[in-house]
Amino acid sequence: IGILLEELPNGELKGSLRSKRKEYRVDRLAGIFGGGGHVCASGFRISGVIAEVYPRLIEALRDHLAFVQSTL
Repeated sequence: IGILLEELPNGELKGSLRSKRKEYRVDRLAGIFGGGGHVCASGFRISGVIAEVYPRLIEALRDHLAFVQSTL
């Protein structure tokens, strides 16, 4: 899973998520932060800065990957 975070001038944080494998369902991960998209390409926008959002994103990613691994 690839993650790109960008702080925007308006105080929002833009997140882009990509996966080569459809099983990882990055759209569901983006949904945790109010976003969405496609199974292998999705994104979100949220108020905040990288220093605040990154730890929450990594925790959500760990939980998401653990769930995915348990279903394979």
